[in-house]
Amino acid sequence: MKNVYSIIVIIASLSIACEREMISYSGVEGVYFAVQAGRAAGSEKGWPYSPYTDVEFVKIEEDTHTVNIKIMATGETKSYDRPFLLLPYADSTTAVSGVDHEAIPAGGIIPAGMTVAYLPIVLHRTPAMATDVVKIGIRLVENDHFRLTFPSWGAPVDLTDGTIYEGFDASKHIIRVNDVLVQPAQWMGGFYQYEAGNPEFNVFGAFTRKKFQVITSISEYAYVDFMTSPPMTMGIQTLLGRRLADYLIAEYKAGRAITEDDGRLMWASGCPWKSYAGIPWDGVYIDYWQ
Repeated sequence: MKNVYSIIVIIASLSIACEREMISYSGVEGVYFAVQAGRAAGSEKGWPYSPYTDVEFVKIEEDTHTVNIKIMATGETKSYDRPFLLLPYADSTTAVSGVDHEAIPAGGIIPAGMTVAYLPIVLHRTPAMATDVVKIGIRLVENDHFRLTFPSWGAPVDLTDGTIYEGFDASKHIIRVNDVLVQPAQWMGGFYQYEAGNPEFNVFGAFTRKKFQVITSISEYAYVDFMTSPPMTMGIQTLLGRRLADYLIAEYKAGRAITEDDGRLMWASGCPWKSYAGIPWDGVYIDYWQ
């Protein structure tokens, strides 16, 4: 008798489970930005949703870059394509269309049988990005197929592998683009303290955008290579420092001395001259090799 009762319970449980699986989604059919961001060492499966997409041109070798913005639909899939609409989000836009980026599409398509689409936005490296963050704001618009969902985003509790944003409007998204060059993790050199009269020291001396651009122009290394060791070991840095010094010396001897933006002579270990914080070069060439 107990066995019969157990079989009945199992059949009833399976029936309920099947019934639950057959229940269709009855909520709002809408669209929202489903961009996730988190630790590079993690996985998208654990990344929180974000109202921002950050693009750092300093880590990209090309001057043009396409970023794909993820958009998702709620509700059931359909057997036909469904268009969604976009407009600029002017309140959060500082970028110039046709300069910092190509024209933003007026919308896109959620393909038949799918609930996800990717919106390609083409970005261009511009001088403005070297000193500031350029922003591109976009927003979704309701149409006959989709309403707007999640006007106040509630972060899923299991997505914690990154910065968690609560309460943002998921119908809006901001792309933040910069080309700001900051000192990378692997850089042997600097000032002991940045005070007038203090000399540069170690292999490369003080980090500047201009000096780094000289290094990349005379070597095969890019900014991303200076982020970790390897590839940017102490040995490689020492070799690059010698190559930089040789180049600076050759330019100096040719009467084309390279100076930093503050006027001081660019320096690396091996250069016969000194470079001091806040003290510009006097413009007088000295024959160090006589």
